[in-house]
Amino acid sequence: MKSFEKFMENLMFSSRWLLAPFYFGLIIALFFLLIVFLKEIIHYVLHFSTNETELILFILTLIDLSFAGNLLIIVIFSGYENFVSKINISNHEDKPEWMGTVDFGGLKLKLVSSIVAISGIHLLKIFFGLEKYTDSQILLFIAVHLTFVLSGVLLAYMDTLVAKKKNKLIFYEKISQKMLAPLPAITDNNIINIQKCFLHFQILFINLKKKRFSKRKN
Repeated sequence: MKSFEKFMENLMFSSRWLLAPFYFGLIIALFFLLIVFLKEIIHYVLHFSTNETELILFILTLIDLSFAGNLLIIVIFSGYENFVSKINISNHEDKPEWMGTVDFGGLKLKLVSSIVAISGIHLLKIFFGLEKYTDSQILLFIAVHLTFVLSGVLLAYMDTLVAKKKNKLIFYEKISQKMLAPLPAITDNNIINIQKCFLHFQILFINLKKKRFSKRKN
């Protein structure tokens, strides 16, 4: 029975590697995103225009694609490290500071914040081409964007509540460890130090009494 249990546990633990092809597929998607990014640049260069609105829309499109690329990188790195295996490049000089420090909660917040940023850019692009959309479509886009924003706020609020509970538990554990810690052994030196402290306080008390007595006489 124990051998079967160990086999099942090893099998379940090894099943995390089934996620590796998913992250490899996201790497391929990042390559396709790069092709779309270059295509947008080539298209704008071939049809160059001094129109300010078209230039702003072009810049917003590039920012939108770069945010999508950042989102893919966050999911690939954090997802792989959280659910598959650690990436052993600790001594690499180009290692991002956030890599290896983003847990599942932080990954959710980064995902939602990136989605909100992408949605905001899309809404801004719609604002520059209002004549192409009806009022109902514009209201729908605004409602979707506000839904993303509200979801992000709620996720952040829930994570703060969980973090507060964790901090309280850690605080109470530290207090309990200090309370249960063994008391230091009483030695002759400790007794001598305590006697010196009491003697010092007695001298201070006598000096204070003398000062009060002298003030009353005056």
